[in-house]
Amino acid sequence: MSKAKSHKKIQHLRPDELHPYPNNPRPDGAEISAIEKSLTEYGFNEPIICDSKLTVCSGHKRLKAAKNLGMATVPVIVNPDLDDPGKFLGYLIAANRTAELATWDEGLRTDILLELKGLDSLDDLTSVGWDMSALESFTASESDFGTDFSLNSDPKGDIITMSFALTTSQGKTVKNAIQAAHQRGDYNNSDNPNKNANALERICEAYCG
Repeated sequence: MSKAKSHKKIQHLRPDELHPYPNNPRPDGAEISAIEKSLTEYGFNEPIICDSKLTVCSGHKRLKAAKNLGMATVPVIVNPDLDDPGKFLGYLIAANRTAELATWDEGLRTDILLELKGLDSLDDLTSVGWDMSALESFTASESDFGTDFSLNSDPKGDIITMSFALTTSQGKTVKNAIQAAHQRGDYNNSDNPNKNANALERICEAYCG
């Protein structure tokens, strides 16, 4: 068994030497498959972070993907500072939460995905965490959504346009919710001719109370 060192240099340890934190608040899901494809395509470029007992603080999903792929070793940084329970738990949350706080420049993201799609070396986009249906939704024009999504040439009131990137299952849920809202009748108190927008407002009002 490899011995954990007391400094922060990258070590290469066997996956079975590491101990996942048993109360990791981020359960495994479909992202593991995407991480596997990323590791296969680009290599293991972000080390797993552990305390001196080799308990994983950051990198649980990379470790799981590496095990699934049968990797002999994984890069690890052993940080003795994380032996302090407060620092360990704090970094466990921060490592996940700070990534969630980041936002996309949607235009630049779409441009890069389109550029990747055009490269002969990349068969699809799953190795970067997207699929072709997502790219299609990013580049879809208003006409792709049917007449209910178009506005009259002279709408009343102020109009803003909002766009969202949804998974296939999320899209089905939203469509079902909008259809259910339509069944409740017309929107007599709205000056927006877009029926789907009015349905969405109705859904939001029900949620907000």
